[in-house]
Amino acid sequence: MVHVEHKNRYLLYVESLFKIIKMPVMETNYLKLFGMHIRQIRQNQGLSQESLAERANMHRTYIGMIERGERNPALLNLIRLSDALNVPLPTLVNFKENHEAD
Repeated sequence: MVHVEHKNRYLLYVESLFKIIKMPVMETNYLKLFGMHIRQIRQNQGLSQESLAERANMHRTYIGMIERGERNPALLNLIRLSDALNVPLPTLVNFKENHEAD
């Protein structure tokens, strides 16, 4: 019985950690909007996720996670994406106006 009680306390602890680190809905919406923007630019250039990843020196799964809004890329990764897509950094991060109506 002690083992089950210990496991339950552990699960409650883990659950509380996830509640603490969960991003607010507004932040996840920004990530999704940004991801849609990256996908649109990539597709307009006729690039696959794999070819973009190669150009940006990133893993292809990371590109997919960005496009789905699952990752929040750091500044250096934004610069890599900007260079790989041949898009100025300000244009790359100006995604709200283009997708808010979607």
